[in-house]
Amino acid sequence: MKTSVAVLGRRGKMGREIENASASPAFRDRLSLVDETGSPTVWVEFSSPAGALDLCARIRASGVRTPLVVGSTGWTSDELLKLETYAAEFPILKASNFSFGIQLCRFALNLWQTFPDLDAWTVKIRELHHKEKKDSPSGTALSLREAIGRDVPITSIREGEIIGTHEVVFTSDSESLTLIHEAKRRSVFAEGALEAAIRLAAGKNFPKRLLTLDDLYLRREA
Repeated sequence: MKTSVAVLGRRGKMGREIENASASPAFRDRLSLVDETGSPTVWVEFSSPAGALDLCARIRASGVRTPLVVGSTGWTSDELLKLETYAAEFPILKASNFSFGIQLCRFALNLWQTFPDLDAWTVKIRELHHKEKKDSPSGTALSLREAIGRDVPITSIREGEIIGTHEVVFTSDSESLTLIHEAKRRSVFAEGALEAAIRLAAGKNFPKRLLTLDDLYLRREA
């Protein structure tokens, strides 16, 4: 049985990428896109924090605990608190970057922070995006800093048509270690979001809190 997916922000850049990805061989037999006025199995949102919260209010009012994948970035602390309140009522997954490569980067950084010898190394993050990206630093850079477990500096560069590059540099007096992720095409985010939607819709017994991709990729029942 196909998963029916409704997309808020379907006319935007990411919305168009999701529409294209849904027709690819990887997804066309697993899901179908439905209109916003329908009753989807799961929602995917790439609009704005305000748009996401309005959608949450609609889901609450409907009385149906429809899962929601949130892709908007640039959240204020107050907006995030509101989203967390809704997440206690129905499954909401929020991610700043849906690519599998970034997930692997976060897993690696989580592991590296367990090595006490690295505490003496300096760490810096540099992120590069296209000139139209509004939030700075990027949500992905913030999530990488969270994985490191330290308040490390982030340098943000906005130029040209760069899709997204993130670099984490560890440096000691005698050596340097750099972790780099480069998004080669925007569709990688759409594909990751659709995979997350399918997993979220199929999963059961999620904790009643704001979910992350870790909850999908590290939980057996997902």
